Parts: sequence; structure tokens; C-alpha cells
Amino acid sequence: METLADEPIDFAIHRIPFFLRPELPGINKTLSKNDAEDGQPLAPGTWSKKESPGIWADQMEAYTKKHPEKFGGEGQPPDAMFGLGWQAAEVGLKFTFTQTMSNSMDALRLLLKVQREHSPDVRETFYENIARKYFQEGRTLADWDMLIEAAAESEVPTEGLREWLATGDGTFEIQRKYAEIFFGWGYTQVPVTLVSCEGVDQHVEGSQDLDAYLKMFRRLLDEPLPAKEPHEKIPVWEKYSRTALAMGTPQGRDFTHEAHEIFFGDLAESLRNPKQKAVGG
Repeated sequence: METLADEPIDFAIHRIPFFLRPELPGINKTLSKNDAEDGQPLAPGTWSKKESPGIWADQMEAYTKKHPEKFGGEGQPPDAMFGLGWQAAEVGLKFTFTQTMSNSMDALRLLLKVQREHSPDVRETFYENIARKYFQEGRTLADWDMLIEAAAESEVPTEGLREWLATGDGTFEIQRKYAEIFFGWGYTQVPVTLVSCEGVDQHVEGSQDLDAYLKMFRRLLDEPLPAKEPHEKIPVWEKYSRTALAMGTPQGRDFTHEAHEIFFGDLAESLRNPKQKAVGG
């Protein structure tokens, strides 16, 4: 299918936080450079690789075993690692799977800070630098040294950045937003791409090839756009948020209860210890 390089279409990208593994270690903490020996306490504000369930390759192996119907058949990859690596290779990337699994909270906090304070070009450069360091270089995500390196390479000022990361600023709002998206919008996995054009909304969900995105944009370019009032042209993610906050859940309308359960409550404990049944579960 032809590309859209010569088509009259402009993009304004807005990134929204989401977690695949909210229970992983490293929220508001950086990776310890001197992993504590047995019986020795960690330095304040640090976490140890011993707290992690393993490396990314371990998670890919577990996913393959959990979903055997997705692998090994005709036209299917032999396993999750091969499939994901093949998708990356399609766009010229080579993934490594040796990085320690850790929480993406501080990376998301810093990404949203850059999104608020800098141009879209700077934000996308920062995002690409983090993605390269994590997916291709095998760096640990919850590592402030890595995040600050990515910021510097993106021409984001780094003075005071380590201190800002230590404050935890923005953490709960990201946790609340994740709960809103999970329970209120109905999205429980990533990637998800939401697109709004003059009030017409489209989405691509799950790992899709380039053709799925080209078809979506082709529909927007080829089909006449209906006349809509200004209030009907707000981005679809804002529509979702307004609807979710208006409806809420039996525990309230702001999803703070759900956020607490995901990150601190019985649900969090069941995610960290999957062999144990959550209290009341």
C-alpha cells in the first residue's frame, strides 16, 4: 500500500500513561548501583534487581506458555520473543530481551513533564531515546541515570532533575489516570492508538503492522468529514475521560479507589504474588 508522505495531513501527538505491569518495583526509586548484599539494607530511594520477577525474556517465555494458541501454528511465530522481535525488525529495530523488568512510573512522570514543558519534537525525541535505551540497549527503565541521560540527549535541561524525580511529583495523578483508562475507558492492554479528525474518531488496538495504520488514515482522507459543532470535535481521549468521570464506579467518580487497589491494595498484592489468592478474592 502506498504511504501517506504526500497527503495533506498533519499530526499532533498526545501521549497518555498506561502500565502493563503496575506491580513491578521502582516507583519513585532508582536502581541501586551496588546491589545490596544479603542482610545489608539498600540506600534510601533505591531498589534492587532482586525485587524484580526477572528479565524481559522470562516474561516472553511465560507469555508463550500462557497463550499456546498464539504460537507455533501455521502463519504464527514459534514464540512471543520471536514474534515481537520480528515486528521490530520490520521497522528496522533489533530488540534485546535481557533488561531487568521494572516499573515505568518514573519514565512516565518524566515523559509527561517533558510533554507539558517542551515542544512536541523534543518530547518525541525524548520518547525515542528512552525506547532505544530500553528496547535496544537493554537498559533498566526504573533507573534515574538512564532517564537523565535520555533527557540530556534530547536537549531537556537536567539541572535539578534527579531531585524532581525523588519528589514523586505527579505519581498519584498517573495512577489515577491509569485506573480511569482501565476501568472507565475499557482499555486493558497496549499499544492503543486513538485518532481524532474533525470529530471523527478511529482507533488501532494491539500490535498491528503498518498496513493497519495506513488503512485507518486512508479512511479519514477518503471519506467526507461530517459537519460537526466545535464541542463535538474534541479529541476522543477527552470524550472518553469526560464520560468515565461522569459515570464513575460504585466506589466513586474519580477512580481513586481503583488506583489504590491497583498499586497498594489487595489487587496489588495478588499481582506481586500471583500464587497467593487476594484477600476477599
